[in-house]
Amino acid sequence: MRKKKLSVALMALVLVLVLAACKGGIPSYDLEIDPKTGAGTASYTIRVAKNDAPEVGNNFDKPENPEDPGYIKSPEALLDLFKGKVPAGYTVTMKDEPNMVENDEGKEFDHGNYAYTLTFSFKDIEDYNNKIMSLVGQGSWDGANASAKAAAEESGRTFVAIEPAKMTVEVNGDKQTVNFVEDLRIIDVISYWASAELRLDTTGVFNDLFAPDNPATYENTVNLDLARYSIKFGDTVQEYRHSDGPEVSLSATVDVPTQEEKDAAQDEEATNPKTGSSSVIPVLALAAVSLGGIMAAKKRK
Repeated sequence: MRKKKLSVALMALVLVLVLAACKGGIPSYDLEIDPKTGAGTASYTIRVAKNDAPEVGNNFDKPENPEDPGYIKSPEALLDLFKGKVPAGYTVTMKDEPNMVENDEGKEFDHGNYAYTLTFSFKDIEDYNNKIMSLVGQGSWDGANASAKAAAEESGRTFVAIEPAKMTVEVNGDKQTVNFVEDLRIIDVISYWASAELRLDTTGVFNDLFAPDNPATYENTVNLDLARYSIKFGDTVQEYRHSDGPEVSLSATVDVPTQEEKDAAQDEEATNPKTGSSSVIPVLALAAVSLGGIMAAKKRK
């Protein structure tokens, strides 16, 4: 049987990566927050290797040879699938990232990726948490958490359930000290959702008939070895690998926002339809779950 590797997909940021031969889709996450107001934008990206990437096989169908299909109908079909799955106020885009490589015979192959990116904005941290939950749902939240627990037990580590992002503010005169804490495994939960949406597709976008003994799972479609988390918090910019986790903690001292600045953040958010509900947060706390841990992808044949 032809070697194949499934790469799952969904989205944010720009990252130049060369996919290793036995790796799944590589996710990354970009977060930008204004410490004054708590407003910001978040992006999630996952890169899917093209058919000519080393040892990938056919991630995508080859139109010129219908008898040699891939796992995914086409890059455009995958984009449309995710566009149809996100709530209002989210943007999903696809970027072609070519990487032309010449072999010993002088023939060029594109070893690049298709990068799928999900972006959304938020007015404060509660809105941020709500929008993530409205995207992934409790099932994906719990599933990613269960996968993280299994991975921790396998490696002999103590498992800690992930909490939603938190921000605290201490005001001292005309200054405020703002502390932000988030678990790097935010990447895991969104990746779990993306993997599930692809694997459960019934519209013909996804085809897993070629590996009945090794079906697509969350664990073998997403790889975190090269996963990256980047955050801009005021003037501070930090970048992390998934293995640096679990928590990211940043602090900034800024002027207390004026009412005009608060109103401006609200007005900007009004252009991005609100999703989720404030009732999500206590549900998450009671369930003691949040973003789980993606494990390294396994090669599928």
